[in-house]
Amino acid sequence: MAQRISTILNAEQIIVLDDGKIAGIGTHKELLRNCEVYKQIAASQLSEKELQDGMQSEDRKTEDIKSETIKTEERKEAISAKTAEQEVRSDV
Repeated sequence: MAQRISTILNAEQIIVLDDGKIAGIGTHKELLRNCEVYKQIAASQLSEKELQDGMQSEDRKTEDIKSETIKTEERKEAISAKTAEQEVRSDV
């Protein structure tokens, strides 16, 4: 639980409460786009630069995840190819 947005900017999931009810769920970037309550809180607590930095940080995180996923898939393919090659050799 946090009252300052600056402490949760990079959280994987943020739940926004308004009068005890859920007003939004998502990342900082998602909530800035889709949750009016969060937008208002963010605007009152963060400078324009901090808001922009938060959006860019989320973009970098997404790109890092995509890059790691591609690397993992490439490793899986390389292992599969090596395993298939070893199976062919053992059959000969």
